[in-house]
Amino acid sequence: MLINRPDKSNNPPSANKPIILVKISETGLINFNGKLVDIERLPARIESFLAKNQTESAVVIPSYGTSHEDVVKVIDQIKTFSSLTVSIGK
Repeated sequence: MLINRPDKSNNPPSANKPIILVKISETGLINFNGKLVDIERLPARIESFLAKNQTESAVVIPSYGTSHEDVVKVIDQIKTFSSLTVSIGK
């Protein structure tokens, strides 16, 4: 699994290309592309998204106070999809 940190020198991704965006709140709530989801349902949501959209990237954005354990749990769920590259945002 690759984990990329954003590089400000890179061009921004195409606005037309869909991405997987996973935000994690300070309390561990997970938001997948704008909708709340349980950690157990995250792989199903990703699978459904990939069935309809062609993308190779997932961006995980933890809140400032999010525990490392919650971030690792989310990344572990995403890394089951070998075609996805995970980036950490802020």
